[in-house]
Amino acid sequence: METLQVYKPIKALILVCFCSVFYHYLELGLLPILYMVMPYIVVFVLANQTSYNSPLKIYSRAIASVFVAFIALGLIFGSHSKEQLDFPIVVAVLLQYGALMLVEVVIALLIYGEFAKD
Repeated sequence: METLQVYKPIKALILVCFCSVFYHYLELGLLPILYMVMPYIVVFVLANQTSYNSPLKIYSRAIASVFVAFIALGLIFGSHSKEQLDFPIVVAVLLQYGALMLVEVVIALLIYGEFAKD
């Protein structure tokens, strides 16, 4: 059976988002940049064939990845004045972390339920 190779376009999308956010917020410094691009690094590392080996993992991680990429649009094309940047950036990045954590917790709980039956 041939598996869906959804992870390849996700890797490309996340790489574009990573480069865009990194370039756009380059003047903030190293620690804020690392804080802002870490969700993209996590999604990029998780986007491989072994992580996308069941339908549950494929759909949940793909939805979370698209959500993270969608939030990147808000980070890039959002407010450009320095006074209005702090709070929306923190909320957007926390939403990205929350989506990734929620998906991984759901996957872990459902996989644990499968292992507990054995």
